Amino acid sequence: PFRSTSLPSSILRSVQLCIQLVSILIFVRVLRSKSMEEYSYTMEMHQSQISDRSMRFVGRLVQRRTMRWETIRRWFPSMVE
Repeated sequence: PFRSTSLPSSILRSVQLCIQLVSILIFVRVLRSKSMEEYSYTMEMHQSQISDRSMRFVGRLVQRRTMRWETIRRWFPSMVE
């Protein structure tokens, strides 16, 4: 039902701006909360835009620890919050 071609370019631009704003807000929130799961998710989102190898290396390390972090969150929810 949803066709992007039928929408005017101004609506498409506003939608793209909203998506960019949301991604920036997520990134800022991750930097503040320092939640490993959200951080790895943000790294996956921004991996194509990040050219620095060290950032990609950190992202891979975090992704490896995400499964462990999930079990920690399940057993100790108070630690994460």
